[in-house]
Amino acid sequence: MSTRPGDDELPPDPFPGDPFAAGQPPSTPPPPPQPDAALNPLAGLFAQFAQTTAGQGPLNADLARHLAVWTAAGGMVEANLEPLERIRIETIAARAIPLVEEVTGLSLPGSPKPSPVGGSTRAEWAAETLTAWRPLLDGLAGSVGAAFTPEPDDTDDDLAEQLQALGLGAFPGGFAGLAKMIAPTVAAMQAGTLLGQLATTALGSYDLVVPRTPATRVLVVSRAVAEFSDSWSLPADHAATQIIVRDLVSHAILGLHHIGDLITRLTIAHASAGQLDPSGLGDMGGLTALLGGGLGGLLGGPTPGGPSPDAMLSGEPTAEQLRLRAQLRLVIIPVLGTIDYLSSAIGARLLNDNRQVVEALRRRRLDRDNGTRLVEHLLGIGVDQAGLDDGRAFVGGILERAGHDGLLALFEGPDRLPTEAELAAPGLWLARIGLAD
Repeated sequence: MSTRPGDDELPPDPFPGDPFAAGQPPSTPPPPPQPDAALNPLAGLFAQFAQTTAGQGPLNADLARHLAVWTAAGGMVEANLEPLERIRIETIAARAIPLVEEVTGLSLPGSPKPSPVGGSTRAEWAAETLTAWRPLLDGLAGSVGAAFTPEPDDTDDDLAEQLQALGLGAFPGGFAGLAKMIAPTVAAMQAGTLLGQLATTALGSYDLVVPRTPATRVLVVSRAVAEFSDSWSLPADHAATQIIVRDLVSHAILGLHHIGDLITRLTIAHASAGQLDPSGLGDMGGLTALLGGGLGGLLGGPTPGGPSPDAMLSGEPTAEQLRLRAQLRLVIIPVLGTIDYLSSAIGARLLNDNRQVVEALRRRRLDRDNGTRLVEHLLGIGVDQAGLDDGRAFVGGILERAGHDGLLALFEGPDRLPTEAELAAPGLWLARIGLAD
């Protein structure tokens, strides 16, 4: 006797219809693809970035610091500075600090102990500069976020199709949510890579006339100073002394609130007013390669062959940036001219003859590398030969008519900064502040 159940006793067929029948639709449509990390590694990549950027501001500072240090050290573990080299730098600084304070009439924080000057590796320079420049970098990150945030009525069918093909069609918030998540990471990659590139050539804290907030110690990149002195056949202590003097004078002047705060405010506004072009990153494939480079940086370094992290940074300045550059010029040019004059005068008293090292530093400033030019472009602080000549002429005119004390009047308050007409005719400036002959 058969025990096989009859048809009426079988459970319902879970696969109704003929699966081989052409054109027959399934009874229930399949669910849309979900960003499952187990099935789609790319979705997992985005999920990891979502976790690492959660709670961050406009800049993923941890990623920026990692990339800055990694780039500065050339992807290797940089050896610590020898104790004797640190002592050498502090010994030179100890001789320079009293003279800088005497000539400028300004006090340096931390003097005489602990020393406000320290020898540094390139990786240390990158990490400390990231902290000191954080307000500026946040302003740049805001521009990146704006560039990555689509307008409410913006629709990109091609990108939507690519997201769907990658299994990210159901990403929370759609493209806007994805863009919001990506922006701090892209900003971090740009900031970290740029700072790392600057660290490979920086001699000290103030190769660029950028205030440091808060005003931390002055860093001297010992390896870079040694390479600079060798390339120009300069005595090593002469090069180190002049660079330390230059940075101490810069530290004192840019630490003044009416100068440093003004430059910081204008450079933040300039960085924030930029219109960056995300199309420089290419299509979704280029974007995912860029993010892959960011994740690779967390694990040991950017992915070779991916898009450059500064791919969106080039471009023409906006009208607002041009206006801000004109304001910055009226601060940067007289300040830079004053720093050059005072540091040259102080260096001459310490070294007897510092003309060769001063000339080498002047030529180095004019022959800037691409990374330095890009940062100047972003912050609006670039000064060409004509600007340097204007600053030298302004300082020379003041010294000729009012001497050293007249020049120090620049430090007395915000109303002492020159106008455009006064920058071209220092006699007008002296007349306005009551120091004319």
